[in-house]
Amino acid sequence: MIRRVSSKPALIFPLEDGVNDETVRAIFSLKDPNKIVYTHYSMRSPKEMSQRVDLEIVLTRAR
Repeated sequence: MIRRVSSKPALIFPLEDGVNDETVRAIFSLKDPNKIVYTHYSMRSPKEMSQRVDLEIVLTRAR
């Protein structure tokens, strides 16, 4: 299920731990033509006030 939150798509996994919903989002940064940065965020419970960075992957061009 995809919900729109402040014009950015968010993916909802219902009752991930049996009690709470988990909200996740991912961003691909293409600012530098020689690298791609993938950042994955999650908020595991409605009690959390902000999202945390779970994973960041940097892909660089092989020369």
